[in-house]
Amino acid sequence: MISAPRIFRPAGRLLAAGTLLTAATALAGCAQIPSSDRASCAPTELFAVERSGEGSGPRITDDGVATMRISVDFADGRPAIEDVPVSPNPDGTPGAIRVGALLPGIVELARCAAAGETVSATMTEAEFSGSLQPGADPNAEQTVTIAVDRVYHSAASGRIAPQQNGIPAVVNAPGGGHGVTMPAGAPPTELRVAETISGFGTPIAEGDVVLVDYSLYSWTDGELITSSWSGVQPERFAAADNDDPFGLSPALIGLANGSQLVLVVPGERLAAAGMAVVDPGDAVVMVVDVLGVER
Repeated sequence: MISAPRIFRPAGRLLAAGTLLTAATALAGCAQIPSSDRASCAPTELFAVERSGEGSGPRITDDGVATMRISVDFADGRPAIEDVPVSPNPDGTPGAIRVGALLPGIVELARCAAAGETVSATMTEAEFSGSLQPGADPNAEQTVTIAVDRVYHSAASGRIAPQQNGIPAVVNAPGGGHGVTMPAGAPPTELRVAETISGFGTPIAEGDVVLVDYSLYSWTDGELITSSWSGVQPERFAAADNDDPFGLSPALIGLANGSQLVLVVPGERLAAAGMAVVDPGDAVVMVVDVLGVER
């Protein structure tokens, strides 16, 4: 029997995303198709999974992003967790979570599930948690049920645009994340915005809250400054015609869901906004994948 159930991996055990630049992010002709959007998906074989509901849209993958509710029952039928939203928003609704941050049994159970689908399985404590809590019986069984609300793109999904002059070239990693190659020349002194992947989804409207993952690089040395890909949750940005120093909020308006943007932001522009991200003579390269829109 489990006590004090938990559903997240211990700190530092988040599944790595974007660490290898390989062909695992499928390219179909001139389109990028991330793992969440592929037609084929292999569910877990560790335990039997019961499925109900008419799922549709992208499928949950180990590197995917989704909103869900979870229930866990002890072997004798007593509830341990009752229909709890995972990573809840302030209003109590399930928040978008990177599935790889959850315990191994939840990752296995959720694999290949789609929005509107409920999946359930009986599993041992060892299968559920991976690393046992003190005093836990590895063979104790519990039934875990996941109700999937939404599944987002695991990375940008759309048609790859031709390379543009003055815009860094982007290599997309499997499961998200990027590598960039900077053009020759001095850091730009004006804001540059380019759509490097044109999504297949509906256009983003002003006022929409957009779920994104991003990486920031220095133009001068190409070094990674920071990235949201290693976090438990993607970032949320409002599509708005405002004076966002990075230029991202206004650039999102009219952009199709699933797109990728590259923004080159002069260091002086950021310094004027009180943001010492790089030296004023440098520039920040921001690569943004649009994973979905919260509506």
